[in-house]
Amino acid sequence: MATFFRCGRLFTGLGEEAARDQTMIVRDGVIAAINPTATAPKPAAGDTVVDHGRHFVMPGLIDGHTHLGSGNAMTEEDMDIYAPIEFRALRTMINAQRLFGAGYIGAIDGGCAGRVALAVRNAIDSGMFPGPRLICSGGFLTTRLGAPNLYPNWFKNPYSLCELVTTMDGAIESIRAQVKDGVDFIKLGFDGRQRNFQGGLAACFSESEARRLIEECHRFGKWVKVHAKGTEGMIYAARAGAKVICHAADITDEVVDEVLKAGAILCPELTIIYTFTCFTQPTDSYFDFIAYGKGEWNRTIASMRKAHAAGIPILAGSDSGYACCPAGEWHALEIKLLVDHAGLTPAQGLRAGTSLMSPLFGDGCKTGTLAPGYLADAVAFEGDPLADINVILDKSKLRGVYRGGERVMTKAPPINPRTETEFSYRMWQRIYDQKTVAQLVAENRIGVR
Repeated sequence: MATFFRCGRLFTGLGEEAARDQTMIVRDGVIAAINPTATAPKPAAGDTVVDHGRHFVMPGLIDGHTHLGSGNAMTEEDMDIYAPIEFRALRTMINAQRLFGAGYIGAIDGGCAGRVALAVRNAIDSGMFPGPRLICSGGFLTTRLGAPNLYPNWFKNPYSLCELVTTMDGAIESIRAQVKDGVDFIKLGFDGRQRNFQGGLAACFSESEARRLIEECHRFGKWVKVHAKGTEGMIYAARAGAKVICHAADITDEVVDEVLKAGAILCPELTIIYTFTCFTQPTDSYFDFIAYGKGEWNRTIASMRKAHAAGIPILAGSDSGYACCPAGEWHALEIKLLVDHAGLTPAQGLRAGTSLMSPLFGDGCKTGTLAPGYLADAVAFEGDPLADINVILDKSKLRGVYRGGERVMTKAPPINPRTETEFSYRMWQRIYDQKTVAQLVAENRIGVR
């Protein structure tokens, strides 16, 4: 038996246009053929017809960088300390399921505490729970000077997003442990906030160390994703053979040359910068960093325009999983930002969130493209994203999400911070010294008994 998908417009993820009046024939979850509806074979007895004749059908979207286990956290402590690791695994599962409601059929999880994302991936793949297709790394390997190693040196946390390595032998051991545990790729942090003599971000691994680490990953058949905002870290990552370089805020001509030579892909994660700088309120502790965030936004946009003009591929990854960018809400904003600010056409933006991901999933999971031999992972919208990219951000426009040809649920429980996220002992947001109290009294914001 087969399923016949009637498509008003079909965007395969391979070209610039969407073809009108197409029929996609699916057998056992795999696309068997795509034909113009007028000349397509007729359904036989027992076959199913899914009518999206008035809709825009395209590959199910894939987020190129998420942190599903971070729990939409409001604080680092909520994310890494107070929530038990067992609870974080459950939270990862529900955040993964929230992707469906945004038209996302898959995601690349770029770092988690323990192995929670791997556990969720395995539970979904084994059929225990419904969910998207996930490929995952383990803990984010970095040094004391790399992101996201934000805790003081005297604090030891075995269940943090960051897996701290202090020696090269220890780093190699961590890579081997992650490979043994079944990661799909390795995530490395190549810079943080430390500056070098030139005033740019300093790479937290030397070039020789970078080569050794990535060579070890490749020896086990694992590709590497690198966090590198600064020029030095990007150059080392490209020269060492990293497949994906994240953030890439400070691109120079030398970076462009090295990335092109390496055949690497960039994943700028504009969404996390945009939502942080636009949504953060004066009452939020992070408000003081907005000026820094706006500077990073400007540098990253300029870098992406430079990279795109040079022909470097760009992935759409939101870096979602935090309070300003919660799971299930803003994934498609990355595509819109790439189109509106980085110079991509709508078709290029859609490919950045679909077919460009296909090679990263490997031959064992042929998703991201609608073509014979690929998995029937698709999403249908009311409207035309090629004419108005905002369509993919509007959940009310969703008309169907399909994983392997099967319609999936698109509603998950709403986010409840009190039960999902707020675990740390929040007491006060400021110091109430005499000057502060006097000011608040003058403003009639508090009374004095």
